[in-house]
Amino acid sequence: MLKTIPDFWYWDYRHREVRFCAWKSSEVVMCRISRKAIEDRYGDASNPRSYVQVARQHVNEICNRFGGLLAQGRYENDGSVLLRPTDW
Repeated sequence: MLKTIPDFWYWDYRHREVRFCAWKSSEVVMCRISRKAIEDRYGDASNPRSYVQVARQHVNEICNRFGGLLAQGRYENDGSVLLRPTDW
């Protein structure tokens, strides 16, 4: 189970995704959720900051999905894990 780091959630304007850090055992993992994945699952947010709020409201479901991706070894080249629309 992932444990999120509460104060480290933000919107990445360049990549258009929500990012947050979480503990997996003794390792910190950068978790990334694409804008499209949020829109497809939870609807369109009114502004970029709202995407962070929407993601935080669904933190348990999102962390469970990231847990599955981590179990599959779905790390990106930079060591982060990206949740895409097709991952739901």
